[in-house]
This record gives sequence, C-alpha cells and structure tokens, in this order.
Amino acid sequence: MKSDLRTLMLENRKLLPGVVIIGVLAVLLIVRAGYNYHQGMHQEISSYEELLRNSSEILARGESLEERLSAGVKMAGALEKGLLGAVQPSIGAAELQEEFKKYSSKRKIIITSETALSFEEAGDYIKIPVEFRFKSELWRLSDLLYDIQTSPLLMGVKKLRIKSPEDREPTMLTITLVVEGALRNTGEE
Repeated sequence: MKSDLRTLMLENRKLLPGVVIIGVLAVLLIVRAGYNYHQGMHQEISSYEELLRNSSEILARGESLEERLSAGVKMAGALEKGLLGAVQPSIGAAELQEEFKKYSSKRKIIITSETALSFEEAGDYIKIPVEFRFKSELWRLSDLLYDIQTSPLLMGVKKLRIKSPEDREPTMLTITLVVEGALRNTGEE
C-alpha cells in the first residue's frame, strides 16, 4: 500500500502542488465562512445590546418625561389665557387694536393708520394680523416692542418696516408694524 501511494505520487508529481493548493484553499474558505458567521453574530448581539441600552435609558427617563409633559401642558394653559377673548376674527382684530393703542399711548406714539388684515386659520387657532403705521423715535419704538413682548395678551410682531427719517424731522422714523394676535378656532365665522 505504501508502495502504491509512493508510485502514485511519483507518477503524478506535477499534480501534487495543485492538490495541496486546492486543499489549502478549501480550508481557507471554511475558516472565512466561520469568521463571517462569527462577525455577523457579533454585530447582531451589539445591535441588540444598544437597543436594550436605549430602551433602559428611556424607561429610566420615564418620570422626567411625564414631568416635562405636565410642565408643557401648564405652559400651554398659561399661553391660552393670553388669547384674544373674541369669538369672531373681526371682533378679535378690534380687541387687538385696542390693546395696541393702549401700549402706543403709554409710549406717546400717535398712530396714523391701522388696518385689519385677512385672518389665517392655523389648526385650533386663528391668527389675526393688524397693520399699524406711525412715526416715532427709535427709543420709543424699542419700548413699544418690549411692551408687546411682555404683554399678558399673546401677541407678536409679524412684520416691521422702518423708513429713514425725513429732513424736516431727522429723529422721527416712519414705521409700519404688523402685530398678530390669536384666538381659538371655534368653527364659527
């Protein structure tokens, strides 16, 4: 049997390196497949571990999320108190005009024109813009904008346009200011 194997090897000397190379390649393919399987399992375990860590962090923050939610609800309730009290947009515009006139007279600003613009529905609310035109010094405008910002009535400045002063009145600016308030959308027009 040894002689037959030896004879076979001597006769097929040229085939021997090819057989060895094929054997080595087969072993390498098996090792590579095992390595890829191991890497895939390692990545899957890592992703499950990260998912578990994120879930546990969310559960740990659960109480703080509830606290934030209740604080947000309280803040929304406080902001709701600042809405215009009117039911119809036209009455809301009049209410907004009266409130703005109160702040402008406090700052000794005389309004030259005021125009109620088209209202806009925004989900549960209706935005009511009113355009005011007046002349003022810069410091009075600054004080007026501060009054609008700190007003208990929820209103903001949608648009502000300032024209440079004229030669006759070098300190007076011509100002166009669009103030916007909101009221709850009850579906009534």
